[in-house]
Amino acid sequence: MKDDAVTLELLSQACRKILAYAEMSERDFYADEKTQSAVVMQLIVVGELAKNVSPAVQMAIESPLKNKFLRFRSMRSEYGCSD
Repeated sequence: MKDDAVTLELLSQACRKILAYAEMSERDFYADEKTQSAVVMQLIVVGELAKNVSPAVQMAIESPLKNKFLRFRSMRSEYGCSD
């Protein structure tokens, strides 16, 4: 479980970075390619880290977005994106 704790902390850090980077108006966000790139990179980090969370912890996490993330991952597979 120690590895899960580290992974979950890194996931939390990546999410906080996304929130900090996107702390601007929607218009400004879409006009700023560097910020968009930084947010996309952190989303990739989240996706990669999420794959390393143990199945037991994944099942224990309750989140309204959990099913959306699972569908997104499934959709990536449909379009030939590797995990």
